[in-house]
Amino acid sequence: MKTLKRLIKKTNGASLAEFAVVVALMAALAASAAPKFSAMTEGTKDKKSEEEMDKLLKAARNFYNEKAQPIGETVASEGRGRFPGQEKFNIQVGGYQYEGDLAAVLDPWGAEGAAQFNNYQHTAASNWRSVFGITNTDAPAPTGHGGVTDDVVGTCTSCSYTPCCIGSDEWGELFGNNPVRSPYQDGHYMYVVIPGYGTGSQSVPPMLFLSDLENPMEIMQFYMP
Repeated sequence: MKTLKRLIKKTNGASLAEFAVVVALMAALAASAAPKFSAMTEGTKDKKSEEEMDKLLKAARNFYNEKAQPIGETVASEGRGRFPGQEKFNIQVGGYQYEGDLAAVLDPWGAEGAAQFNNYQHTAASNWRSVFGITNTDAPAPTGHGGVTDDVVGTCTSCSYTPCCIGSDEWGELFGNNPVRSPYQDGHYMYVVIPGYGTGSQSVPPMLFLSDLENPMEIMQFYMP
């Protein structure tokens, strides 16, 4: 490096050979720095995506707790907690009814043998639902994605009210219709809800899983009340 500095500081009398050395050294430095810069950039985006999902989880947790308040306690209370898109706590959102089904492709608990759901084109995306909508103008799903879809009004035979609850609408309301966007070019926030079950003190709450379509196996969070 000292040699490089000395050669660069020379303003006259530099030979063609010395100039060639400078060029070669600069090229070598650039080549070694590029991968490090690229890795740093990817790491920054990964951290940013995790931070954005923290916001989503916090909003979902507040939503759940508000719904869990006794009926009449607040305008939004329903007597039992649920997540955006659920008509009721025991209704699934997305294509997974049990944790084991999800573990087979996402492996949230670090077990061996899960399929590699590690890119935005993987067909497992068809079992996930977009947080803010795949055609949201401020946070659309990437072109050529593996099939993530929007949540729709579900069928709830045990609900005492008219089924409602489109996931992207409820998520949008939580953020004032200002969607949280993934920092990745091929990223998109999506989620599934494993339904709860049981009654009274024996009931088990639902589980919310969030991921970034860029690499769901690596960029994923979950919450169980």
